[in-house]
Amino acid sequence: VLVMLIQPLRKICPSRHSFQGISRRSYSDQADDLSIVDRWAEQAKKRTIVLHDHIYPSQLRDFQNTISLEPVRNDPQLNDAIPPTSHLIFFHPPYHEKELSDDGYEQDFSPPSPFLYRMWAGADIEFNNANPLRIGQQIKQTASLDTVSTKVGSRGGSSFVTVKKEISNENGISVIDRTTLVYMTQKTDPSKSRKPSQDISEPKAHFTKEVLPTSIMLFRYSALTFNSHRIHFDLSYCKEIEGYPGLVVHGPLSATWMAHTISSAFQRPIKRYCPSSTILMRFQIFLSCIESIVCRWNTISSRG
Repeated sequence: VLVMLIQPLRKICPSRHSFQGISRRSYSDQADDLSIVDRWAEQAKKRTIVLHDHIYPSQLRDFQNTISLEPVRNDPQLNDAIPPTSHLIFFHPPYHEKELSDDGYEQDFSPPSPFLYRMWAGADIEFNNANPLRIGQQIKQTASLDTVSTKVGSRGGSSFVTVKKEISNENGISVIDRTTLVYMTQKTDPSKSRKPSQDISEPKAHFTKEVLPTSIMLFRYSALTFNSHRIHFDLSYCKEIEGYPGLVVHGPLSATWMAHTISSAFQRPIKRYCPSSTILMRFQIFLSCIESIVCRWNTISSRG
């Protein structure tokens, strides 16, 4: 069960990615791996990928019936502004199965071997509320490599890859999405899985929301986003290859639940959203006003 704990906070947004500026003094033993990433990043930053899509009412209906806890009967209408984070269901990667990685994921901005195991690490999403994406619009996405950083952790060498996606309609940019994936050299060791500290004192929640993800929900979200990463639907792969105890909930799906809960509760459009995957998933959502809120989601199963 995923439990949201909501606490208002007046605080300036942190620097764009906490992954940047990580010291490289600790990976002298993995110099070869780091040089591989450096050479790859130098070439990958020269690449830009442009995709085009169209926003149909049926796509938003499927999105609502996937993330909602109860059936949705109101069909989206032409010219309706789409909900926050629903931009993630568009611009499907245009690749055949044979062009994907062994884990089922596309390889547009994936570092080379030995960084074979990936996971969603966070995002920084800016919404232009003066020019929202609307049903019926033709839209364009321009993707490029934003930043790359590396470190050594419990799973060996890790590379944090941030891809910047600018999504626009006929009136200009509507969304700027910087999503970070972490690529690791070693698979998960269940015996070393981190657990939330019992010493962490959580603030009193202003309200809570509980979500119980099901395997059907994970499959439908994978289908909506054309995300064939096997950790979300292939149980034997999760356990036998990557070492997870069960299916992994999509990080963007967790972030979507949080964004919609906050937007509905406060009845204000989200201006900026900074979810990240940690022991306690932490999200920063910046509303169209001075104040912001910090949300803590009490789970470790929603990473990925």
